[in-house]
Order: sequence, then structure tokens, then C-alpha cells
Amino acid sequence: MGSLHKRFRAAGARALCLPFLRWTRRPGRPPGTAVPVETADRCRDHLLAWEEAGLAVEPVVDHYREACGDVVDAWWAEHAAERAHPLDEFDALVCVSADADAHRWVAAHRRFRRLGIAGRVRRLPAPVVPGEPAAGHALAHRTAIAQARQRGLRHVLVFEDDVVFCHDATSVLRAHVAELADRRWTVCRFGGSAVAYHARAFDRLLDELPGGQAEMRAWAGSHGGLEQFCSRRFADTLVQVSPAVTTREPADPEALSGAARG
Repeated sequence: MGSLHKRFRAAGARALCLPFLRWTRRPGRPPGTAVPVETADRCRDHLLAWEEAGLAVEPVVDHYREACGDVVDAWWAEHAAERAHPLDEFDALVCVSADADAHRWVAAHRRFRRLGIAGRVRRLPAPVVPGEPAAGHALAHRTAIAQARQRGLRHVLVFEDDVVFCHDATSVLRAHVAELADRRWTVCRFGGSAVAYHARAFDRLLDELPGGQAEMRAWAGSHGGLEQFCSRRFADTLVQVSPAVTTREPADPEALSGAARG
């Protein structure tokens, strides 16, 4: 893992090589077996690690091409497209989705793939707070923010799994992201089901948002939800882009009628 060593040393830390500690991986798949999805993910992780460490990525591509064949060229092209996408400006992209609604994550992932960011978006399991969806929403966003702060990120963009993108989303996003670079923002709403948080807001949000379900239920009841809270707390630095890039997927009428009957 030379790329990790290089990153630690670049940060002024010390990296030691201990010959008796070695990385191992499970044996390769039998000849003729299709390349597993996790191999593509591993290749992408290595490409990111090499890029972040300032290392040439060609040896990584050559290594995987030798092991997996020409399919690596498609992985490399997809990775290059993701890196050129305007949303690559954000340090992390996460999508909040409940475990019980796996089909919603599948549909959202399909939309992320059409936009060209599927490889960057990580699924974040959404906590379920019965009878108080605003509390579950706030808890999920708090988790995303806490993880971003722990990793030392500059910002995190949080999607809901009902997010829908406008037809020219990439070009509109490119203009909005360029404008953000010149603004001192804390919270940025791209439309329905898509909001970004800057590190400038992390501490305040984590201090004021409770981490437990019971506490968050009471908090949501008194503050009206996370969106209203952010509108008040960050009124001077909150950005609402126009035109909007995202909307919410229309609710399923059958699901709504079922909930009403229940």
C-alpha cells in the first residue's frame, strides 16, 4: 500500500515498513469465470488512491488489464468521466436509503449511473423513526455529517433515494458548482432531495442535532425538521441554487393508500 505511505509522509507523518506484516488477498477466480463486480470496485479504489497520492495511474491500469483483460479500459473510461464530472468537486456523495426499501436504492443507483456519478455515490442506511419521518431524515443527515467530519472532508453532498435530476443536470451543475467556489457557503440546496454541507457548518450541526432517536424525535417536533432549522441557523450563508437541479420522485399512490389504510 505504497500510496498510503506516500500520503502519510506528505502530511509530515512517519511510515514504517515491517517485512513481517503483509497484505494478502483471496485467490483469483477460476479461468473462464466472469470478472466479479468487487474487482471493478477495487480497481477504482486503487485509481483514486494513486491519484490522491500524486502517483501515476498507468501501472494500476496495466496491472488490472493484465489480470482482467480489456474490460479494464471501460472501467478506466468510466472513472475518468466521473473525475471530470462537476460533482467530483465534492469530497463525498452519499445517498440515504432505508434497508427495507432496497428497490428504491436500485432505482436511485440507476439514475446516478445515467448522470455519470454511480461510482462516487455511497449508500447510507436510513434510520427509521416510526411516526416521525423528519427525525429519521435529520438523523441520517447527521450521520453523513459526522462521518465527513471524522474523515476531515471539506464538504459532503447528501441525496435522498427519491432524487430525480433535470434533463440537462450536468451542464447546470457545472455552472452552480463554479459559482459556489467563489462563495463562503455552509449549506447548499440543489433542489428536492439533494443538499450539501460544508465543513464550516459541521461542528454547529453536530452540536445542535441530537444523536438518539428519542431525542431527535423531540427535536424535530420543536424545530420543524432539519430543512427549517438550517434555514434559520444559516440564513446568511445558505445557498438555494436556481434553476434547481433536482426534484423528488412522485410518491407511489398505492404506497400512500396502503399507508393510509394502515
